[in-house]
Amino acid sequence: TELVVLLKGSNEVSNERITGFRSTQAAVLSISPLVVNALGQGSYTLRLNRTALATETKSYFSTLIVEIEGGRRFEVPLSFSVFASTSNIVQANVGALYVVLMDPDTNERVGGTLATFSNGSYRWSVSGFAKSRVAVLAGTDLDSDGFICQSAEVCGGYPVLGTYESMTQQLSGNRNDLSFVVAPVGARAKSSDTASAATLEPVLALTPRSQRQGVAR
Repeated sequence: TELVVLLKGSNEVSNERITGFRSTQAAVLSISPLVVNALGQGSYTLRLNRTALATETKSYFSTLIVEIEGGRRFEVPLSFSVFASTSNIVQANVGALYVVLMDPDTNERVGGTLATFSNGSYRWSVSGFAKSRVAVLAGTDLDSDGFICQSAEVCGGYPVLGTYESMTQQLSGNRNDLSFVVAPVGARAKSSDTASAATLEPVLALTPRSQRQGVAR
């Protein structure tokens, strides 16, 4: 329902001024400054008005557009879901779903597994991961070409599918809270798109030699 977003320049002396915000779903999304400087850089509170959404089970994919002085802008991909009563939830099975661990510093795959479907959701675990930074994403490989997250395939990432930088998690021990939503990638999406549900280039899927137990470190 509520999320704090930090907006700042790429270096300490950046003098770019944030001039405004737009959203592809302005009726349900609002943003207000929390702690900002004279340039508008700082932390903002992004709020979701769930009472304005339909009550049936549905996932939404939106974009927050940040406008910068001089005509520049950048986009932040967002996703949120509504769940009706449990009796109405469809137990969706999208087939083989690959979970991939990426090193955000090298953009290389450093681990992964094949998720297991049970009771309407997918479960996964990876043990022995020793790096301190990781980006987690998952997807299907409908055309069996060895790549996930391509057009019309299901894709997702933690906490929301975006760039490796936006998905990077700092690790200091075991984690068991890395749950996220997966959804079909639109046919219009290309790996060169920025700030859409397909900002990530297709990633080589990993088929595990054996099902490993534990949690991602």
